[in-house]
Amino acid sequence: MNRRPLFLLGAALLALCPLCRGGEIPPAFDATDEYYLAQALRTLKMTPHDLSFSKTNAESNLILPVVRMTLQEPLTLSVVADEVRAKLSRATNLTDIVTALTGAHPHWQPPTHPLHLPAVPPGVASAVQLIYDAALRVRPLLPKPDKPAFEAFLLQTVQDDADKAGIDPDLLRRDKNLEFQDDEPVNLILAASNRLNHAHLFQAFAELTRAVDEAVRELRQHHYTEEFEVSTDTPLGKIIIGGVGRNVYKEEAFLIIDLGGDDVYENSAGGANGLEGRPISIVIDLAGNDQYISRKSYSQGAGIFGIGILVDCGGDDVYEAKHLSQGAGFFGCGMLVDGGGRDKFVADTHAQGAATFGAGILWQRGGDTSYRATAESQGYGGTSGVGLLLDVEGNDSYVATGNQPCPWLPGHRFTLSQGFGYGLRPFAGGGVGILCDLQGDDHYVADVYGQGASYWYSLGLLLDAAGNDTYQAYQYCQGAGIHLSSGALIDWSGNDTYTAGHICQGAAHDYSVGILIDRAGNDHYEGDTTAQGAALYNSFALLLDHAGNDVYIGKDPKQSQAAGQDGDKREYGSIAVLLDLAGQDTYSQGQTNNTVWVKPWYGCGIDTEATPHGGAPFPARPVPLLLWGSRSEGRVHIHTRHVDVHNPLEHLIRVAISDHADADQAWAELKRRGLEVLPYWLTRMDSPDVMVQVKAEALIDYLGTNAVPALIDGVRHAPDDEAARVCCYFLARFESATNAIPVILPLLHREKTQTTALYTLGHLRAHAAFGPAIRFLRDDRELIRLRAAQTLGRIGDRRAIPRLLPVLHDEFWDVRFAAATALGQLGVEKFKGPAGQPPPLPVP
Repeated sequence: MNRRPLFLLGAALLALCPLCRGGEIPPAFDATDEYYLAQALRTLKMTPHDLSFSKTNAESNLILPVVRMTLQEPLTLSVVADEVRAKLSRATNLTDIVTALTGAHPHWQPPTHPLHLPAVPPGVASAVQLIYDAALRVRPLLPKPDKPAFEAFLLQTVQDDADKAGIDPDLLRRDKNLEFQDDEPVNLILAASNRLNHAHLFQAFAELTRAVDEAVRELRQHHYTEEFEVSTDTPLGKIIIGGVGRNVYKEEAFLIIDLGGDDVYENSAGGANGLEGRPISIVIDLAGNDQYISRKSYSQGAGIFGIGILVDCGGDDVYEAKHLSQGAGFFGCGMLVDGGGRDKFVADTHAQGAATFGAGILWQRGGDTSYRATAESQGYGGTSGVGLLLDVEGNDSYVATGNQPCPWLPGHRFTLSQGFGYGLRPFAGGGVGILCDLQGDDHYVADVYGQGASYWYSLGLLLDAAGNDTYQAYQYCQGAGIHLSSGALIDWSGNDTYTAGHICQGAAHDYSVGILIDRAGNDHYEGDTTAQGAALYNSFALLLDHAGNDVYIGKDPKQSQAAGQDGDKREYGSIAVLLDLAGQDTYSQGQTNNTVWVKPWYGCGIDTEATPHGGAPFPARPVPLLLWGSRSEGRVHIHTRHVDVHNPLEHLIRVAISDHADADQAWAELKRRGLEVLPYWLTRMDSPDVMVQVKAEALIDYLGTNAVPALIDGVRHAPDDEAARVCCYFLARFESATNAIPVILPLLHREKTQTTALYTLGHLRAHAAFGPAIRFLRDDRELIRLRAAQTLGRIGDRRAIPRLLPVLHDEFWDVRFAAATALGQLGVEKFKGPAGQPPPLPVP
């Protein structure tokens, strides 16, 4: 129950990975910040340990340790950000970057496979030999190609039919006709993941980047003046060497080395594709204003079941590609490194530092740069992937335009970019997405999902170390965690402008953590709702502005500027904090400088002229040695049953929850036939497609108490615990349905249904649940204790009072407040708070 032992692990890890706590760039979150956060929590009758309230409340596969850690200990987000920024800012070569992200260290070996080349200038032969020998050595470590997994991934990722041309026609037909089983496409991907050895893949990546580093160093020791082009075939593929003139490369190759000139690459240019028998592909271009204009997918430093590396050492370059390009990996690793210049990057989806099951890196080492993509790009981490876009200096522009319309926000599109992590809900967690810009006045544009945000057991980081920057996005953005996930936007200096709409600027939704930290400058924040330190559905959100004269415009006074939320049907709140620690600041909602304000469920804002505080009021926090982590547990079985996809009712439901043109018509038909449809629909409550449950809930609300008989039968005849749990949950909205009590009581004896059974029995005021609820007050599980306390308050039996009083000292705030609320309901005057307000508690 007590999670503090993790801090002891942190001390050991900190000894191995010392943070850059001094120097020119301050830590993202220092002792002074910690002190004032503790003051805000004290105002809410909480302690820093309360930030560890339970957020990992759903089963899933492949959850990275760093994700679990940041959900459990939210302030470790700042420590991870410090470590990432420090390591990336110190990187001097490709291997440094790869080692920082994966933990893999290359083992240097001299060449052992002599390769005979045509006559080439000095240094070229030895450079080729270094790479060729390393490639032979690591080829056995690469993952085996899996075409079904790749096709399933494309179905979920790319939108235009032209890019689906190579997919099995039967898969395309079944996808269009909504005929897949619930878990079918994702299981094709996860089955391949069971065979993936991350350690081998990342070791191969480190070995190859070390060879490329050595090859570039060797090539730069010579001055080249000749124009020529020679090639030779090898067991690994074609090797092409070009001179200092203008070369046009159209052929695919294992290795291209170009010694200078303004070149044109119309091939994949370092796009490795194991499905095409090219698991390793490398390009080194030493100089020139080059054009990489393949305009094709899987190119320009991409690894598809393999490793692809593109290194351009300098010049004003143009890169144009489509999907999975420009530093992208899928069951592989891709890396694009540009040595500097005024460059332009244009791509489509899953690009510009993006990876799923692997690593994708785009490293731009200097110059004013333009980045443009549609989605899943510019630092995107899909399941078991780490995606990084690192820009060292220059005034840069990052634009993500979106690839699919957002159904709940007309005119907006999904971007999932600019430091974004994304998981395969509910089957598997996501990865780590990082956008790190070290210098310059930068401009960031995204739409829905982006800019230091994440979704479903993932981590997203946008880190900007210097410059006057502008951030523009709309929803789930700018330091936001969504659905059991963690996201942070951290800006260390400059006069910055943040503009967004909903759930933004240090916001969190559904068991998540969202943080925005701005360390310095006169900043401007503008958001519509759930903005500027705002949390929904049992989350933690923080906006911290450490210094400067700032302006806060939050258009919704109830849901912005340190606003929590009551959790709606979950019936317990969130923690939301806004801290402004210096400057003359302006608030749209009337707060003034040097004040403290409190908002419901449970929000606190502090504006003050902070005095420095030394020491560390919180215990030492753990720092992950490997950002990508490892599988923290075995495969969780997400139960799915085979269903008849041609059943007319099943098809009608599938159309109604789809994006098909006739979805509204199907929904209208479902409502018309509600009582006929509902019994079948309730047998599908174990579906991993969350929309099956969401739309069923809407139908139940439409039917009202007429739905109760079907719900009782749904519990009684549920095919598994999940379906029983969901039907039980729906029954809680009908407090007159006391005839459901005998059917629900047995669910108290089943681990996966206990929490929900307590919740519903409380709403039904089931006296038969009194004894079990008393026993559950001592349970090791936080949510069980919380629901037990709520149940006792609703039952109304005053014999619970002496049992509830000790719960006021529970280690977590949500359980304490549930106990206090219950005592108020039981008539204890001290805990009868005003209507709609949390009950009073002693200050800890």
